[in-house]
Amino acid sequence: MPRVLAMKRVGGAALAATALVLLPGPAGTGVARAEEDTAWLAARSRLYFFLDPEARALDPDAPSAIGMFSLAGAQGPMRAEASGWVGHGPVGVMETTGNVSGDVRTLLVRYGTRKYWVSGGRMLTPLGTTDMETLDGIAGGVHLGGLNFAAVAARQGPDPREVFGDAWVFGGDISGEFGDAWRVGLGTRHRRYDDTNPETQFTARAGFYPSEKFDVAARATAAVETPTLAQARVDATGRVTPDLSLGAFAQRSDIRAMLPPDELLAVFAHDDRNEAGTRADWIVIPAVATHAELAAIYGNDRALAGTGRLGADWRPGNGTILTADGEQRFDPSEARTTVRTALRTPFSSMTSGTLEFVGDRAVDATETVWNGAGRVGVAVTPFDAWSFYAALESGVGEAFPNGRLGGLLLIEYAAGAPVRWGGQP
Repeated sequence: MPRVLAMKRVGGAALAATALVLLPGPAGTGVARAEEDTAWLAARSRLYFFLDPEARALDPDAPSAIGMFSLAGAQGPMRAEASGWVGHGPVGVMETTGNVSGDVRTLLVRYGTRKYWVSGGRMLTPLGTTDMETLDGIAGGVHLGGLNFAAVAARQGPDPREVFGDAWVFGGDISGEFGDAWRVGLGTRHRRYDDTNPETQFTARAGFYPSEKFDVAARATAAVETPTLAQARVDATGRVTPDLSLGAFAQRSDIRAMLPPDELLAVFAHDDRNEAGTRADWIVIPAVATHAELAAIYGNDRALAGTGRLGADWRPGNGTILTADGEQRFDPSEARTTVRTALRTPFSSMTSGTLEFVGDRAVDATETVWNGAGRVGVAVTPFDAWSFYAALESGVGEAFPNGRLGGLLLIEYAAGAPVRWGGQP
């Protein structure tokens, strides 16, 4: 049963990921920063409708819709931003269950120049760590020579709808470039709860870029009170030719050390996990790019596991994009295969169509489970700065015993700001 529940997310999560590639413009999170002398305004909304019978059977009276919104604007060095979630949906069909209306992700005012910046309100920031978190407070930074200093003081709670939660958060970061090849940084985040033990983490980063043909980067996060090495990763990339790049990585993670001490998931999290692998990216011809990745995983909860990925992108030059990739995951207890493909093609200068599919097959000692989901949509850009996207999706398989039917609507107004189709607030 747990695996079947987990596979309910296959359709929506995977299709959401491929939508980032298909929709116009670069996908991203938050709002793009503007230069000091520019003015821009952006309004974005994303609404998903639960139309399938399973959703109505679980909660017939619930408005089966969930959405996100983002509003932002800037005039010179001043910027204001607000974003969050609206609506609610049936329990068991969403990754976020229950009512999420009023869950404000950001609500801030920022003043910044090339030398310094200050921000106040509800912020989404990785300051002091490598993970984005929502904090209620103030933050600021200054650029001195080749060094950047930044700090944050805020409150945080488990329920985003509650302002000023149950923990104080203090963080800081210093980074800089040394010579032409070295980039280093050190960040710290201290969280002091009202009713549990405090936690402190330090994150160190370093990058070495001696030439355009080779670079290596490393980062590590350590928890002080435990003490534990929460995460460490090293990446190296070499460009053999302008069309061929080879890479390697190694990573160690202790998931429990990255969770707050009062987090329920800490009880169920896996022990340490070690992973190492290689990756190759090859532009076969200007219109076709391929990538391949192979990784081995070792942890206390598994004797030996691994993943393999293979994919290709085709861009013939007329605005059409076709992407396809497959992933194979395996460990001693089960194997899982996932295949994704996505197509976007223009119909005219203002309209284009999208078609996406994801299939998933999981096999263990007793059963084989199949699931699949597809989405078809149309994007329209009738006026400058305005964009619309509407789609229907359906799913079949054991994860959707009564079938699945959903709708997706995206509306965006971006005057002077980059298009961000698919981005979360």
